[in-house]
Parts: sequence; C-alpha cells; structure tokens
Amino acid sequence: MVYKHAISTVVPARAVSIPIESSIHE
Repeated sequence: MVYKHAISTVVPARAVSIPIESSIHE
C-alpha cells in the first residue's frame, strides 16, 4: 500500500515538474 501510494505521488510530480522546467528554460 505505502509503495503504491509513493508511486502515485512521485509520478505525477515528475510529470508536472518536467514541463515546468522546460518552460522556464525557454
């Protein structure tokens, strides 16, 4: 359960932070 919760928390954060970094660099 904890492992699954960690995955669902980290993956969306990853998916969000990457485009944000891209727009900052542009």
